[in-house]
Amino acid sequence: MHKILVRILVIFSLLFSIVPSQAETMSQFTVLTYPGTDIYVDGVYADHSYGNWIMIYVSYGTHKIKVTKSGYYDFVKTVNIDTKISSVFVDTLTPISVSAAAASQPSVYPLKAADDLIPGDLNGNGVSGDAGDLVLIKRASTGEIQADSRYDLNNKGQNADVGDLVLMKRASIGEIEL
Repeated sequence: MHKILVRILVIFSLLFSIVPSQAETMSQFTVLTYPGTDIYVDGVYADHSYGNWIMIYVSYGTHKIKVTKSGYYDFVKTVNIDTKISSVFVDTLTPISVSAAAASQPSVYPLKAADDLIPGDLNGNGVSGDAGDLVLIKRASTGEIQADSRYDLNNKGQNADVGDLVLMKRASIGEIEL
């Protein structure tokens, strides 16, 4: 009985050492997006987002990512995936009815009165820590857009610092509430 078990283990180990594991050729790819979007990789439907992000597995290499939502222009980005874990931000989905000039601006809603603000709702859409908020704090942290006090999520006196970016990321995946 013992010899049979050893032979079976040897056969399984040989089989698995010959065929490369899927984990060695695939990346855990996260798309930070808006609820209700469809995700395509190289023109092939990959998944539908029901929340602010989805995770799919994609082979290493260069891929064309397309995010679609009814009533919005498609978001298309070419990405090079060369790590086990990678991600892409869907910057903004622009409504089809928006003019070309407005489409080139970040999707930021008008500021509300201080008592109407929701912590972490940087784009003013009423949802804290969604993909749009994550994109805005990322842009503010790199100086691409101007940050105000709403971007100081950790109350350290610096708007859109690395601590604020980490808090927004954690909120966007549901780890914390802001």
